[in-house]
Amino acid sequence: VKMKEAASGECVKVVVRCRPLFGKEIAEGRKIIVNLEPKTGEITVKNPKEPNDAAKTFTFDQVYDDRHTQKEIFEGAALPIVRAAIEGYNGTIFCYG
Repeated sequence: VKMKEAASGECVKVVVRCRPLFGKEIAEGRKIIVNLEPKTGEITVKNPKEPNDAAKTFTFDQVYDDRHTQKEIFEGAALPIVRAAIEGYNGTIFCYG
C-alpha cells in the first residue's frame, strides 16, 4: 500500500529561496527587485533597467525569503525527501546558486 501511495504522489517540486542584498550590492546602490509571497508561492520580479515596465510574477511550489531560517527551509523542502529515502524511495534534492 505504501508503494502505491508513494508512486501516485511522485512529482517534481520547485522551491526557491531568495537571499537579501549583500555588502557589495548595497555599496553599489542596488535595489531589491524581487518580492516574495511565501503563502502563495509567488515571486514578483521588477525590471531594474525599466522601472515603468510591469513586474512579472512566477509561481512555485514553495518560496522562502530572507526571514526564513536554514532549519525552516530544510524542514519544509528537504526533510520529506530525506524521510522517503530512508524508507527506501528514490529522492533527489538539486540545489543551484
